[in-house]
This record gives sequence, C-alpha cells and structure tokens, in this order.
Amino acid sequence: MPSLATPAAVALAAFAALHGSAAQAQSPSRGELLYNANCVACHNEKMHWRGRKLVYDWDSLEEQVRRWQQASSLG
Repeated sequence: MPSLATPAAVALAAFAALHGSAAQAQSPSRGELLYNANCVACHNEKMHWRGRKLVYDWDSLEEQVRRWQQASSLG
C-alpha cells in the first residue's frame, strides 16, 4: 500500500516551486523600478561597459549596491 507522505511531499514541493517562481518573477520588475528611480541618472550605457568596472560577479554586485545604498541613504 503506497504511503500518503509521498503524494503530500510532491504536492508540497510543487506548491513551493510555483509560488517561489512567482515571487522571483516579481523581483526584476521591482529591481527595474528601483534602478530607474535611483541609479539610471548616473548609470547609463557607458557606465556598464567601461574598462574599469568594479562588478564581475554576483558578490561584487551586491557589495557595490550596498556601498552606493549607504552613500545615497537608500539602504
């Protein structure tokens, strides 16, 4: 006789996956709004493609965002 724990676990995992991806889908929109409101004035196309860029991966991006949030009193 099959256990009820397995179907329940599958249902729970599916529920979490669907709701987790919905939350993630909202993040870029919010991030884009924040960026457009607070960053785009200085960060035009030249800033993103300059030779002396400071961001090369996710960790360095987070570090720079925190740095500038503090500098501009956004964080």
